[in-house]
Amino acid sequence: MSSPRKFRPGEPFLTTEEAVRAIVDGEWIYHRHKPTHPGWAMGWSLSLIKGFVGQGYLRRAVLTEHGLAMRAREKELETA
Repeated sequence: MSSPRKFRPGEPFLTTEEAVRAIVDGEWIYHRHKPTHPGWAMGWSLSLIKGFVGQGYLRRAVLTEHGLAMRAREKELETA
């Protein structure tokens, strides 16, 4: 049995600058149909990111209710 998704695909990035800024700021992104950790995406070249944006392959990752609940539990444990 698989666990519920923490993220869902959001709006597509319209510019390379938007995508790079999100990756550098540590935001999760969707590459094609998979959520991608920003550390992994930081290894991509600018020309690769530009191509992905042009093809519509990069989207913002939006936390689902399950993801929000998990973050809240993590914060509770940190303060306990």
